Parts: sequence; structure tokens; C-alpha cells
Amino acid sequence: MTTGLGESRLQGLRVLYAVSAMGLGHVQRSIPLIRHLLHQGAVVQVVSHGGALQALKVELEGEGRQRSPRPRVTFRSLPDYPPLQRGRGVAHYILYLRDLLEIWRTVRREEAFLRSIQVEDPVDLVVADGRFGFVHPEIPCLLVSHQIRVLLPRLFRPVQFISDAVQLRLLRRYRSVAVPDFPEAEHALAGSLAHNALARKLPVTYIGPLSTLDGPCGDGPKGESGKTQDTTEESEARMDHGEDEPPDSDVLVVMGGFIERERRRFVTDMMRVLRTRPEVRATLMLGGGRWEPASPKGDSNTRMEPLVLGPERRRLFSGARLWVGRTGYTTVMDLRAAGASGILVPTRGMTEQEYLARHLGHWGHAPPDETVDPLAREILEALPGAVYVDAHQWSGPLRDWTTVRSLGVFQQLLERLLWTDSP
Repeated sequence: MTTGLGESRLQGLRVLYAVSAMGLGHVQRSIPLIRHLLHQGAVVQVVSHGGALQALKVELEGEGRQRSPRPRVTFRSLPDYPPLQRGRGVAHYILYLRDLLEIWRTVRREEAFLRSIQVEDPVDLVVADGRFGFVHPEIPCLLVSHQIRVLLPRLFRPVQFISDAVQLRLLRRYRSVAVPDFPEAEHALAGSLAHNALARKLPVTYIGPLSTLDGPCGDGPKGESGKTQDTTEESEARMDHGEDEPPDSDVLVVMGGFIERERRRFVTDMMRVLRTRPEVRATLMLGGGRWEPASPKGDSNTRMEPLVLGPERRRLFSGARLWVGRTGYTTVMDLRAAGASGILVPTRGMTEQEYLARHLGHWGHAPPDETVDPLAREILEALPGAVYVDAHQWSGPLRDWTTVRSLGVFQQLLERLLWTDSP
């Protein structure tokens, strides 16, 4: 995968790429950017933790070996932040304050970790997605984030200005901030999370949405035609298992998120709907959490899938008539990239997801009941706060922009960051 923009200039560039382990959304949007760096000849150290690190290894190990016998991507583990915005009622706010303190400590540990890296194995560039301690005054550092403004829980909303000041100071430490969203505010998937007064005070570049579903970055190494390069054995195995045909599902349930109690609640509500509609063919993509629901007895139309990555993930998403998932930002980008219809459900207490649900609703993505098919209407009624996104809404600029185009903007940003804007 190439963009035609300064490909040789990244050859041999030593990059540290830190990825948040809070859910798999940061992983999925990082994969196209990391693959781009590798395909341009960079040598990348990936830092993450737990299931996110394992997913990155599955997706990226072996990348770049066509050009060099030595691995061009290595992996390091470093614990991430606590699951912010957990708990209910008063406990939610107590845990929120406690977790903020732990996040501050973790940021300090990340800064120390990066300093040690510069002594042991120096890098030329740092890219951080959701890891705010990976910044160094002597290295070009780039932050990837759609959330320029962090919305506080309702009780703390009167002191939002303090959060804004802290966020501004935190983000100003980076040479640049890459926002995976549209440059025009009227088309912004993240709404005022990405386009706001804070962004105008920062070196922000809107690189465009990222997804593994709408371009060559989704299926691993490509040939000159842009198609996935399968070995003979892989191709035969796919034919034996019928994998050349996309899964035939009425509903794909994406069990995302990192707060286990909310994951249980979400899937329990969905299973309640599916039990009343045994004719519905449903696939539950579990996402690698600690808890997995029991398969419904006697229901051959509902199947469970563990953590699914790479081409199989793409086939699952492309074969479903309707998606149901959390209102995480990566899910929104994937839904747009696939041009699909979906029901998005915010995690209770997570201000970002609650805002994104309202934002999509204000866009007119929540049509009157009579325009929604009966199955989608039943799911909407069963899942509090859910919004319906119709595939027809993804038109014009919202549909035409591709991840490949975003990678071109990302490449131009790297050119400026490394060679034009260097002190």
C-alpha cells in the first residue's frame, strides 16, 4: 500500500507507536497507520498492553519482511490507564476522581519509559494514540486523537473549564495532533469533540476517518493489483471452509467496550430480543473480553465468534444486514466506511459515547419508527439510548472519502513534522 508521497523518506525511520489498550477501537484505527509506516520502510516499535497488544501482534507480525529478513515491527508491553467512567451513582464520581489520579501516575511512568527507550534504542518519531505520556522534548511527537475536548460527567460539568485548560496544556506538548475526522465541521463524525475552540489553539491536522474496512489496509500485504496475497495453503483452506463467501447474518452484534459489567448488560439485552425472534440469523462478535455469554440453547441461528481480526473481521462486517454495537468512535468510522446501517448504543456513564449518540441523532440518523424495519425497531426499543444510522445517510463527502486518502494526508503531515517544521 503506497500513497505516492515521499515514500523513500521514511525508509529506515525508527518509530515508536504507542496504542491505548482501553478496548480495541484504538487498535483498529492504528492498524492502517502502522501498516503505512511499515510499507514505507519504517522500523516500528509498537507499545500497548493485554488484549490490545495481542491483537496488534496478530495483525502486524510478519509485516515488512518482504523487504528485509529482519523484523521491521517489534512489540513491547506497558500497562495502560484504569477503565475511566466505571461504576454507578456516587461510586461513579468517586472512582472517576481516583482513576484520574492513577492516570496522572501512569502518564509519568510512560514519560520515564520513553526516556529509557531513548537511552537503550533511540527512535526518530513517536506516534501516540490515547497514550498521553509518550512525549519527549527532543523527538518529533505526534498524538492521534479524535477527542480534543474531554467532556466531564454531569456533576463535574461546572468545572469543565478546568478540564479544558488541562487538556490544552497536555496536547500542546505534542508537535502535532492528527485527528481522524473530516476537516469540515459540518461533516465531522466526532462533532464538537474534534472541532472546537481548543482545536483552534493547537497544531491540529484533520487527516480524515480511518478504517480497516474500506481500503487495502484491511487485509494484510497486497499485490500490485491491490488484492490480498494469500498463500496456496491459505487459499485452499478458505475454499474448504467456504470463507470466500461472506457470512450470511441478519444482525452482527459487536460486543465492544472495556467495562465488563456494561458488556454483560449490552449482550443480555440483545439476547432477550433474539430469543423472541428465533428466525433471525445473528452473529455475536465477542471482542476478546474476560466475560463471554453462554450460547443460547437450541438456537442454531445465533452463533458466537471470539476475537476476530484481519480478513475474517472484514467478511463478518460485510455480510451483515444490520450492525448493533457501542457508540465508540472507531465503530462510527467503520460504519461509515462500510456504508452500512446500524444501531449504536452508548455505554451508560461514558460521556463521549453519550455525546456521539446525540450527535448522530441531531444529524437526522434517527428516523421515525415507520421508516425502520421491524427488527431494528425492536432492538431500538430494547436498548436504552440507542440511535439508528441508516446506510443512505452515508452519501456525498461522507461516503467518498477513503482510508487511502487519509493515509495520504497522514504522509504529508509526517513530511512537515519531520523535515519542514523541525527546529
